[in-house]
Amino acid sequence: MYEYSDESEYGVIAGAPSDDPNSKFIVFEASDDTPHNLFAQYALTNELIRIRASFLTRFHMEHVQGNYGLEIEFFTKGEPVTFRLDVSSFLGNPYSYTVYSPQTVIVQVPMGYLTGLKSITLFEENFVYDRYIENGIVTDKENRTNANIFVSNIELGFVKTTDALDNLYYLDI
Repeated sequence: MYEYSDESEYGVIAGAPSDDPNSKFIVFEASDDTPHNLFAQYALTNELIRIRASFLTRFHMEHVQGNYGLEIEFFTKGEPVTFRLDVSSFLGNPYSYTVYSPQTVIVQVPMGYLTGLKSITLFEENFVYDRYIENGIVTDKENRTNANIFVSNIELGFVKTTDALDNLYYLDI
């Protein structure tokens, strides 16, 4: 996978493709499996986790299939567990994000089951390579060097559902 970093414009971002049509790029990886006290404390009282990130693609109208997104792996009291924010939960056309488009998924886990964050990985699956475009014409040469999937503003957070009827303020439309 191709890594691109221009902190002045984008922050740290990563992109694809690579020599492997099913490739991954590790954005974050924990150094050990020691429980994270603050994380574990929140995990005891919350069962919903929101995964949010903004994606940008430069597919030049070449793709209509393939999966990409973030794979978030958590430490647990047993074996690590993985959740994905991928094309299946994206809003809009995931193959034509010409500006950073925020995407969100909320996953449910048993309270107290998670103990820490293990890794965040940008992945792509089942893509064919882009072709070089020269003077507006698509050539036969495969583009295996330029990044075409970018991610920024990765956010993870515990969330709670609330009942709007329990609040003193109401919004009527």
